Amino acid sequence: AYRKMKSTTTAFTKLPPWFCIALWMTMGYSMVIFNKLILTTWGFHYPFFLTFTHCIFASILTQILARTTNLLPGVREGKISSTDYFRKIVPMAVMFVVGVVFGNMAYKFLSLGYIQMVKAVTPVPLLLLNFMAGREKPSALQLGIVLLVSFGVAMASVGELNFSIVGFAIQMSAVLCDCVNKLIMDIVLKDTVVDSLSMHYYSSPASAVCIGIGFFVFEWSSFSFDLLTPEFSLVLVANGLLAFALNISVLLLVSNTSSMVISLAGPVKDILLVISSVVMFGSPITLLQVVGFGVTLVALYMYRQFKNDP
Repeated sequence: AYRKMKSTTTAFTKLPPWFCIALWMTMGYSMVIFNKLILTTWGFHYPFFLTFTHCIFASILTQILARTTNLLPGVREGKISSTDYFRKIVPMAVMFVVGVVFGNMAYKFLSLGYIQMVKAVTPVPLLLLNFMAGREKPSALQLGIVLLVSFGVAMASVGELNFSIVGFAIQMSAVLCDCVNKLIMDIVLKDTVVDSLSMHYYSSPASAVCIGIGFFVFEWSSFSFDLLTPEFSLVLVANGLLAFALNISVLLLVSNTSSMVISLAGPVKDILLVISSVVMFGSPITLLQVVGFGVTLVALYMYRQFKNDP
């Protein structure tokens, strides 16, 4: 999937790698902090609505780009047929939406730092799903790394002073949805070479419909439109633009760096977010959590090294 995406994004391959890494880390860091502020500190407890605004902005902006630029070759060449749309794009959109909503809901129960520690386990369920789908053959080394990652996350969980079983279950559900989405994308797009922005063009409207239904089912009855003051509406606009900018930064990162660079940059961003959780939100962190998070990062580094040079 990485190679296919990279081969179709040549329009973005003229930027220095250091700039793309810095941009992606800044966008990702800012997005997490921004969502945390909106959903907890500023008291806007509507993760469905927040995600809905992201999908709307992505739908509008990709439509504009498709009509005014050449940055969406997959759309211009009609890579996705109507049959492919319902068979491939809609299932991915559903899993993406459910995962994002669960991820946003977790902010209400868990500290930002602990959420990042749990997110670090993502390669493990993805690896297990690939085993189950017969896409990878398990090895003793891989299984050992899985156990080490699980041990590290368990240590971080035991050390979490404000642990919430509900929050942990919600965050793990978000992780699982993200993994299923990645697996579906890798499977259904194996014969369809399409660039990242075109994927957003096709998937954002489907995601908006799915999340809109969720909003009406779970949040409409309690939603207060009085919250949408002119000032806060501008906050939501800025949040939606940042979410789209994050997608662009991911595209730039993939187009201008290697998979090794990406695998090394991820843990650095996680560490910065954990530190920010302590500094900005006063989230308590224990020595056991630090050790557990360190064990997890080391295990994930081993896993990525194995994937790049098996």
